[in-house]
Amino acid sequence: MTGAYQDYLTKAEIIAREKDSRKAEARWDELFAERQAKAEGLPLADTDGKAFWFVITPHLIGLISKIARHRGFLESVSLSPQVRKRLEKRAADLEAYFSSHIEGARSTLEEALAFMKTGKKRSKDESLQMIVNNRLALDAAAKHIGKPVNDEFICQLQSILTENTHRERPITRGEYRHGPIYVVNAMRQVVYEGPPAKMVPGMMRKFIAWLNAEQGLDPILKAGIAHLYFVQVHPFDDGNGRTARALSNLVLANAGLRLINMLALSDYFDHKRPQYYRAIQDCRLHGRDMTYFLIFYAEALLEKIEEVQKEIEVEHRIDNIKDLLPSDVYRRLHRRQIKALRLMFRSDEKMTTKLYCRLNKCSDETARTDFLSLVELNVIVPDGKGRSSGYVLSPKVIGR
Repeated sequence: MTGAYQDYLTKAEIIAREKDSRKAEARWDELFAERQAKAEGLPLADTDGKAFWFVITPHLIGLISKIARHRGFLESVSLSPQVRKRLEKRAADLEAYFSSHIEGARSTLEEALAFMKTGKKRSKDESLQMIVNNRLALDAAAKHIGKPVNDEFICQLQSILTENTHRERPITRGEYRHGPIYVVNAMRQVVYEGPPAKMVPGMMRKFIAWLNAEQGLDPILKAGIAHLYFVQVHPFDDGNGRTARALSNLVLANAGLRLINMLALSDYFDHKRPQYYRAIQDCRLHGRDMTYFLIFYAEALLEKIEEVQKEIEVEHRIDNIKDLLPSDVYRRLHRRQIKALRLMFRSDEKMTTKLYCRLNKCSDETARTDFLSLVELNVIVPDGKGRSSGYVLSPKVIGR
């Protein structure tokens, strides 16, 4: 029987499995000592100067291996610039939304996507402003790929993230906090107190030095450690979680994992928020052991990579639309019809005469002739009446 972290049990899980409390404590002490004996140490410490550490577990090795295999596949697939751009834009929009939603943004995904589509950078709605700011911060991070990380860059990210927010209670922007900070739960109970403000610059100097110098770690571990340690320091009045997530993505991109631009890890974190918070808290509850969070982080990365792989496989099938239609039907199609069908397969969008003409720069008469041919071939069927009329893929094609 496995626990929340598969082969890496927490103290609470050990205690829950032992009827005798003394045996449970002894078992935990023994296990904790075993872990520390084979731990990987880090030059990153807490406020007492005690170092953080982690253990490479079989489950963690398995996750990293699976990610490597998927990465190999994804990097070998050739995508058209248009498809790549669309996937990367969608991922950035989703990352901006979910990373903000974790921190309390109330807007719906539909509202956020619609507002970002306008290109506006300011909103009277503070929730939408958070999301737009997050999108701008991700753009800033993307421009920083390949460059060393420094205080100025990190503070710039936080400044972008908090622009035009906290209107009723101004905060310190673009520099490290000057006072205490507390993390509270839904019951408004304090679950974590950040290091004293006077310690933050020194802790961040060590963090940045490690971030720029560390080359020996697998980038997945490095990204997870960067994320977790940043939220342990909590260097800002606000924007810590969003900055941590942007920085961890940057670590992966800098290591050559450019497909991170097609993933929205915060989507996973938001939908598994209790587990996300627990993984962070378990490091604090288990003597600075980062293993719990690294397992959670690798599981998140694997799931999102598997999702984008499936999406790319669909895109590949759509680009090779001849594989989706009977060969005798495909041979009779005009390039205009193939172009429209690709869009219909990709988006489930109803094809109208107006859209077809705009897509192919053709006349209404040409569109109607092409539609009639596709209906006769049983590729599309009419849908709707009057102004809402158009065509959708036939059930025969969809079920193929």
